[in-house]
Amino acid sequence: MGQNKQVAGFDIEYRVPFPIPEATNKSTLVLPVGGKRYLLDGLGKTIMVGRVKHDGTADLTFGLRGFSSHNISDFTDAFPRAAGLIPQPDGGVIAGLYNASELGLVRFKLNGEVDMSFGQAGTVFHKVEKMSASSAGRGRNNDGRQDSVFSSAVLGALTPAKDGNFYGVLGNRFAGDFSLLRCLANGALDAEFNGTGIVSVKHPTLDTDAPAVIASADGGAVVVGTLGDLSVGMRGFFCRYKADGSLDKTFGEEGYSIFDSVSAGIPHPELSQMELAHVAIMADGGYVACGYLTARDPWRFYGMVVRIDSTGRPEQSFNGGKPLLFELPDGVEVDFLWGGIAEMADGKVAVAGGAVTRNAGYQRQVLLVRYDSKGVLDPTFGEQGWRILAPFGDAVTYLQGLQVDLEQKILVSGDSGPNNNLSSMKGFAAQLD
Repeated sequence: MGQNKQVAGFDIEYRVPFPIPEATNKSTLVLPVGGKRYLLDGLGKTIMVGRVKHDGTADLTFGLRGFSSHNISDFTDAFPRAAGLIPQPDGGVIAGLYNASELGLVRFKLNGEVDMSFGQAGTVFHKVEKMSASSAGRGRNNDGRQDSVFSSAVLGALTPAKDGNFYGVLGNRFAGDFSLLRCLANGALDAEFNGTGIVSVKHPTLDTDAPAVIASADGGAVVVGTLGDLSVGMRGFFCRYKADGSLDKTFGEEGYSIFDSVSAGIPHPELSQMELAHVAIMADGGYVACGYLTARDPWRFYGMVVRIDSTGRPEQSFNGGKPLLFELPDGVEVDFLWGGIAEMADGKVAVAGGAVTRNAGYQRQVLLVRYDSKGVLDPTFGEQGWRILAPFGDAVTYLQGLQVDLEQKILVSGDSGPNNNLSSMKGFAAQLD
């Protein structure tokens, strides 16, 4: 990959429009709405939302100098992470922060004001009671991120659903304690979903991590993640829940679509670890997810993409129905864990992740890959279907998400800085024009 100075920058890149950007919780998300972009992160227990124009300049019609904030004092920990942004009919957004068992929501109007009619004094807060769980032996956190007070082990997401409702997942990575929530448009839990608005995502026999969710066309939800552990082997999975919160047994095999490393061409003895972390719905009703697979003897580091049809069966037209592995030469470590995935209007699939080198200190650049509808690298994207970029020329970048706007521009967001110390990093969003 060469030295950092040889890596290209984005066409458009900008920092978050928040005061003291280096002090945020380091979980920056972006959402395109119309021709503008919303940005989200936390500053301690305070939710921070900004809005910028297409070129990244602050939209001064939103809040104070392009940003607005609201404190959510109910959180039990000091640094909840950005959960997501749900677009609203008036052009505003519902924004969320979360930890492994708590979700705080605030609705911001088009002008940046907090909607005080939302919940109690503008805030909706949910706490999910969880069983004590241990991550011992489940997996290794080898993504390189140096988290001291900020926990990369906590994963979750928000995604819009029918009728203004939305889904969220909360849990600890490698702890097997994930919960799926469905909220009404007013932020309250939807009692028509499992009677409580909450489902515990648990495979009948295997430990289950479920960090990503997307709404299905019928009002239900598809969750993706990882089954098993280092001792019994790890597998990727999709499962689908009906709109009433019950597991859809017609999906895949008894509600689950499961694949192992062998289906990706990696024998079981060579598998070190694998995870799925992001999911998107396709125009044909199918689903595509991404993550990573690490193999040993010798060590190999792959980004991983999996495509299934609307019934939960492998999509045969995409890489022959097999998981697709992406690698870079010269020992560069690849993952799509810190990243995202989205379908484009022409059926192509955009994937974002990280490309890591360690020969001259730890460097982590942004990796963008684009496949055609068959799972073949798109030769019109970069030189070989992929690009490596460094926002602001920074040496280390951790992506939090990927979006495709109405003009089919690829946007990414996250946090970057000169080294692998979170205190040196600032939130950003960037775009290929």
